[in-house]
Amino acid sequence: MAGYSPEHDVSGVSDPFLQVKILRLLRILGRMDLEASETMNDILAQVATNTDTSKNVGHAILYEIVLTIMGIQSEAGLRVKEEEVVSILEKILSNNNSTVVTKEYAITALLKLSTRFSEASGKRIKDAITKYSRSTVVELQQRSIEYSSLFNKYDHMRSALLEHMPLIESKRQSMFNNENIQDNDLLNGEVERTNVQNVQQTESQNILDLIGDLGTDPVINTNPDSQQPAAATDLLDLLDVGSSSNTDNVNIGTPSVNNLIDGFLQSTTPLNNQMNGKSGYPPIIAFNKNGLLIEFVCEKDETQVGVTTINLKATNSTPLAISDFVFQAAVPKSFQLQLLSPSGNVIPAQNKGAVSQIIKVNNPQKQPLRMRIKLSYSQNGNTVTEMGEVSNFPENLWQ
Repeated sequence: MAGYSPEHDVSGVSDPFLQVKILRLLRILGRMDLEASETMNDILAQVATNTDTSKNVGHAILYEIVLTIMGIQSEAGLRVKEEEVVSILEKILSNNNSTVVTKEYAITALLKLSTRFSEASGKRIKDAITKYSRSTVVELQQRSIEYSSLFNKYDHMRSALLEHMPLIESKRQSMFNNENIQDNDLLNGEVERTNVQNVQQTESQNILDLIGDLGTDPVINTNPDSQQPAAATDLLDLLDVGSSSNTDNVNIGTPSVNNLIDGFLQSTTPLNNQMNGKSGYPPIIAFNKNGLLIEFVCEKDETQVGVTTINLKATNSTPLAISDFVFQAAVPKSFQLQLLSPSGNVIPAQNKGAVSQIIKVNNPQKQPLRMRIKLSYSQNGNTVTEMGEVSNFPENLWQ
């Protein structure tokens, strides 16, 4: 790495790609090997000292050095302190040679570190992120404002949102590990129906678990044929979302639509038929526990190919109201997920009201949908967090 070759020079740094590969190799060789780690200490210290951090190339090499130091059994003097990490990221943000993308990565890194560092470092990180809320670069300004809200309005959710993201464990992996399939099966239990599709799935379909490790939570399977008719308030709640797309679900030619109140008082059948939308898909029970019921009503988006609109409705049958209700979801990488703003965060008691939200899912590859969900709310002064998985979406929804 000490030699110089103009052909491999990048911004004055000699062959940075080779340096990065060597550092990654050292990280592999030094893992769980005390003797090898001691040999590498001087090399890593020398490379870190000689690296020019005024260029983006130097930042990349320094990043690999830090990963290597943390990955091997290095000396305590080489390990980076919290203050040093924050200082380096602040330096990257203030460097004029840093691109917008590099600064975006730095801001995101600071946000993730805010839950792992001390409170003193967290305040410093908050100030560094808030500083760019008035940036003339729209991308940085938007990211700064969104991240700053996690320190203020949604501070109670920040730790959960920034948790480590483990991969979902499939049924096939559980069988190889001789584990109990019923306890670890995070996929739909109907193997015959999904066998051919499972063969075509790749690692990229593992759900991005943005909401933490679900452990061995069972799948929330629902038989649509055995579901009781939903309350007549379903249609009214869906219409209260405020989105013009929901009004397309109403069948104008049906006489009961002309008088929603009469239908609400007399019969739930016409309203439930309208709630199912043009596609006629029955409601899906995504979650039903401790009096909290969440239903999905799916319909195909007529204006966008491969896009499905999911109308979420949350009701509360307990005698106590639910407040600070937040719904989160994650899907495999082959899907694109968009969560629109909910109608509110308070669910009245005794099914006297509901919270509705629209979810849009783009499925360009027309694959079976699996969705991980996380719910957080407060009730009677207690904060409750629930997790689960929904995989019983209609099969012909993506065809």
